[in-house]
Amino acid sequence: MGLHLGHHWARILTAVFSVLGALTSLPGLLHHHPLSLLRAALNLAVLIYLLMPEARAYFERKKPSGISPA
Repeated sequence: MGLHLGHHWARILTAVFSVLGALTSLPGLLHHHPLSLLRAALNLAVLIYLLMPEARAYFERKKPSGISPA
């Protein structure tokens, strides 16, 4: 939900989980398990997407605070 709403913390948390997911699939890659390759590829694709300038700009945009200046 945080990614959908464009929260910066959700982008960072998803990137951390993608890195951890890619690292945990490494043992399966060493044993040539096909699902580990798919899992690692998906985690790396998510990480690459989140690090793209367009995605970074979307998550770092300023949101209106709802408070108008006096």
